[in-house]
Order: sequence, then structure tokens, then C-alpha cells
Amino acid sequence: SLFGTAGTDGLVINLAANGGTTVPIKVKADTWVEHTISIKDLGSPKVLKDLQLQETGWAGTVYLDHVGFK
Repeated sequence: SLFGTAGTDGLVINLAANGGTTVPIKVKADTWVEHTISIKDLGSPKVLKDLQLQETGWAGTVYLDHVGFK
């Protein structure tokens, strides 16, 4: 789930697993939004060593809560 503060609506954060394929996630300001991303979209890594959230050239505050796997 992501929550963007004022000024972040419509901006994009990239999610990557193990430094590989990135998946864009659109930020919505002033509300919590749950995003579901398939492991296939992240390149289907056999071992998940790390996840990176990368801004795409903007500044602002985004809160992240509840990262889970199914």
C-alpha cells in the first residue's frame, strides 16, 4: 500500500527485484492505495534478495505500508 502526500498525485515510483526489471507504480495523493504486482512482472526471480523502490526524477513524500507475498 502506498500513500502520497500533497504534490505527488500521478507521479511514478519504479519497483524492482534484485536490481532487475522495473514495474512503474502510479502514486495517488491523500489516500492509501493497495497495489498488486505479479512476480512475473518483476522478471520471475528464483531467489528474491531485495526490492527497490525508485523515484523517477521528482521529490516528495510517499509512505509505504504492508509489503506482502502470496
